[in-house]
Formats: sequence, structure tokens, C-alpha cells
Amino acid sequence: MTDFRPSVLLVDDLEANLLAIEAQLARLNCDLVRVNSGNEALRQLLSRNFAVMLLDVQMPQMDGYEVARHARNHPSTRDVPIIFVTALDTEEHLLRGYGSGAVDYLFKPINPSILRSKVQVFLDLYLGRQRLTDEIEAHKKTMGDLEAASRVKSQFIANMSHELRTPLNAIIGFSELLEDEKVGNLSPSQKSCVQCVQQSGRHLLKLINDMLDLSKIEAGRMELAREPTSFVAIAGQVEAVLRPLVEKRGLTFVASIPEDLPDLSADPVRLKQILYNLLSNGIKFTPGGGAVRLEAQVIGGQLEVTVRDTGIGVRPEDLPLLFREFEQLNPVQRDGMEGTGLGLVLTKRLVELHGGSIAVASQLGQGSTFTVLLPLESTASTIDGHQNELSRRVETTTGVAAGGARILVVEDDPPS
Repeated sequence: MTDFRPSVLLVDDLEANLLAIEAQLARLNCDLVRVNSGNEALRQLLSRNFAVMLLDVQMPQMDGYEVARHARNHPSTRDVPIIFVTALDTEEHLLRGYGSGAVDYLFKPINPSILRSKVQVFLDLYLGRQRLTDEIEAHKKTMGDLEAASRVKSQFIANMSHELRTPLNAIIGFSELLEDEKVGNLSPSQKSCVQCVQQSGRHLLKLINDMLDLSKIEAGRMELAREPTSFVAIAGQVEAVLRPLVEKRGLTFVASIPEDLPDLSADPVRLKQILYNLLSNGIKFTPGGGAVRLEAQVIGGQLEVTVRDTGIGVRPEDLPLLFREFEQLNPVQRDGMEGTGLGLVLTKRLVELHGGSIAVASQLGQGSTFTVLLPLESTASTIDGHQNELSRRVETTTGVAAGGARILVVEDDPPS
């Protein structure tokens, strides 16, 4: 915290009163600033910060009430606490003082102990606010440094990903030519080696693509190309891609999707990526003879997508790790389906970009269930619709023209 002493402003037109208050407050750890007019008090308030102002009520030219009103009406001085110092203790003067912005009163003759106690309270409040302000500023600086480091990291990943994808695509392409024997015949052992090269290249390319997508999301550069999208069609495309893998692993795949599901506002490419990641994850961790099930239904303006499997499941203490970068649980035999540790992380981020949410329930040895909720409409249009409906209801109820001030009254008794 900045090392400084808070200041207290003493305002009275009589020098003797100022000297008396100054002497009574001398033992407090603060700077005392004395002025003898309302105009000088306002100038001081604008020139520096004060923990509290002790303000005499009866002064010539500008009395304490007027000084308080001016202070309350200025944005840089409205938060300075004002304690009125006066001999006028009638209810009328008290109400007038509080109406002008006073937070407390001291009546003459002043009790020194009461004076010091009240001023000390405001000094402590001022120092507490200052400490909080310093902590907030330090936190903002730390967050700014972290965000800058994250941007540098994301930019580095993006640049490296682009540089690596070009030679990888060449490796994959040439290995496909070799596998298809376009440039000459291969022996079985040579063909097996080429297939390993191709498989490893595709795995590495998927990892790079996932890292690039994740870095775009973290840097705020991932934009969704939303359009009316048929989930039924997307599910059919993903199922066709994964069907050979399901059969190879000896699994049962069941899709329970109503044909009349409404379209949703989504990026079809990213929606396909979400569904592919969830289904391939279920297939990967389900032993032969098991089952993977896909379900979809509309609930309350949202599309609920559920992927269930009868796989190895996850321990309860490991569930929080599922959506953490590069975390891989259960080192089981993957039958060539290597994991990047980014699939579920990326899936969660893409779901959230669509304004949705994802949840998981799992039992070790019993399987896992992933549930995704996606709004049928885009989040922005949904919010606008709610705001427009709320505005319509308020205007209908109150009859206040747009742009006018409104007061919301909540009461269960209509006559009241």
C-alpha cells in the first residue's frame, strides 16, 4: 500500500475554533488542513483527497449547508464524509443537515474523546478503501501480465501450428501415394511401415489442429459461422465417419434422434466437431462388446444431446480433470486410437462459444454420460428477445414513454 497519511479538512470561520479542534485531533495519525470559508473548503476538496470534513454550519457568505450541497453535486468530492459541527441541535437543523449530505453531527461544546473517536472511524474507513484500491490495481496488473503472456503463448502456438502443418500434409500425402503403390510396388513389411508413418502423421496433425483451435479460442479469435443447422443431418454424417471404427472394435452403436428436431443456430463445422469428439471419446474407452448411444431432444428452447457409453468410466476424483488441457486418464490399450488430451477441452470451449454447457456423469467400470445443452437460437438473439419482452411488459404496465425514468414497484397486494 502507498505510504501516506490521510487528510482531514477543518472548516470554520473562527480561527479559535479551528485551533481548538486541531489541538484535540493532534494525536491522530493524519494531516489537518484548516480553512476559514466555504469557498476555500471547496477549493481544497478539489485539490486533494480527504478522509473526512468537519464543517461548521454558521458561516458568512456560504454556510455549511451550501458547502455540503456543492460537495455532493461534484463527482470528485461527493464521497467525502461530512460531519457538521454546530450548536444548533433542533430537529429542523438536523434534518436540513442530513438532507444536505451530512453523515454525522458534533454539537458544541465538543467532547474531545467523542471528536477523536468519530474522526478515527472515518480515517480507518479511508485507509481500508485505499488498501482495497491498491489491491485491485495490483490484481489488474497481474491479470494484465497473465493475459499478455497468454496472448504470446497463443500466438506462438498458432504460428508454429501453421509452420508444422505444411510439411505434415506433405508427409501424409506422399505416404498415401506410397501406400497406394502409385510410385512402385511395396513388400508387406514396407507397406506396414508406410501405414505407421501415415497414422503417426495424421495423429500429429490432429494434435496440431486441436492446439490451433484451442489457441484461437483462448485468444478470442475463434468466430462461429452460425446458420440454421440440422442436428439430424450432422449426426448422420458423424455416424457415417465413425461406423467403420465401431464395427472394427466390435461395439454396438444406437442413435435415438427424432426426425422432426428443429434446426438450431450453430456453426455446422464446429457442431460436427463437438459431436465427433464426444462419440469418438466414447468409442475409444469402451471395450469390445460394449455400446455407445446417442440421444437428442428439445427441452425448454434448448437442444439436449446425450452421449452414453458402457466403457471403463472415470473415478469421481478424476472428473474435474476431464476438461483440463493435456490430461489423459486411464492408460488403457487404445487399439491405435491415440489421444491428444485436448478433445474434451476443445469440446467444452466450443459448446460454451455456442452459449451452451456440458456436464459429465460417470462410474468406474460402468461407463460415462456426457450431456450437452445448446440454445436453439443464438445467445445474442435470445438475450435481445428477453430484453425486448421485458421492456414491452414494463411499458405496458407503467405506461411510461421510452427514455423516461421508471420506478419498479413490487407488491403482492394490488390495492397497495
